[in-house]
Amino acid sequence: MTAAATPHPWTPHFCSSSPLFQPLSPLMAGFSHCDQLPDWQFLQHQLAQQHPPINTASNRPLQFVPQTKKSGIYPESYEARIYLKGEIQTRHNWHDFFNALVWFTFPQTKAAINTLHYHQGLQRHWGHEPHRTALENALTLFDESGAIILCSRAEYLRLIQNHDWKTLFWDQRDLLAQHLQCFIFGHGLYEKALSPYPGMTAQSLLLPVIPEFFQWDLTRQIHHADSYAAQQLTNTAIFRSPKDLQAFPLLGMPNWDKNNAAEYYDNKEYFREKNRQQ
Repeated sequence: MTAAATPHPWTPHFCSSSPLFQPLSPLMAGFSHCDQLPDWQFLQHQLAQQHPPINTASNRPLQFVPQTKKSGIYPESYEARIYLKGEIQTRHNWHDFFNALVWFTFPQTKAAINTLHYHQGLQRHWGHEPHRTALENALTLFDESGAIILCSRAEYLRLIQNHDWKTLFWDQRDLLAQHLQCFIFGHGLYEKALSPYPGMTAQSLLLPVIPEFFQWDLTRQIHHADSYAAQQLTNTAIFRSPKDLQAFPLLGMPNWDKNNAAEYYDNKEYFREKNRQQ
């Protein structure tokens, strides 16, 4: 039996440790004075400071509540409680802390995921269907391990789709930041980013944007990414299963790791070719 991983110690300055945390950086002033990992009550206090207020798609004010025992009653299940009551059951750990921060940062996308989960689960509940749908699996995968990639060059999107990682990350290195932005969405990925490692891979949405996007400030970029991703996820003509997400090796992004040598991208176990990618 392997030993359990040592919990990462709390630091209010974790965002400065890596560009992986960039989307969360506007929130950090609210946690700068914390001497321990914030609990659900502190998160609820921070939520009350949000303007405009964050609501679910069912127009319920969001609120953080402590984790309770699982119930066999569908309206008391995790996603149903969010949709019906606005209640997010929250444990005192990094994983749920990051889940809260993603709600603060990408509220439209989180609300869209919750809505789809609720209605998919409701259909299964009334139909007594024990198996999750492909859409539910895709939503969970994106919620835990997703990234939003916004790009103004079609050729870069093709390089991602073709898994031509060295051309994208190395040959186009000096231009990449002018035409491609990657925002981590999945709260599971943020937890991994506390101790990043080669192998960290996002399941991403690829969203084309106008060149002017890269002249906007971070707040405007995030708001646009949030609205855009929410629309994409709720369009069942284009988003139906995990196959509609694109694998993206995050640490290939310039300066997101010690990757300032071409040889870094020769690691085929990480930068997998298309015929080897799952």
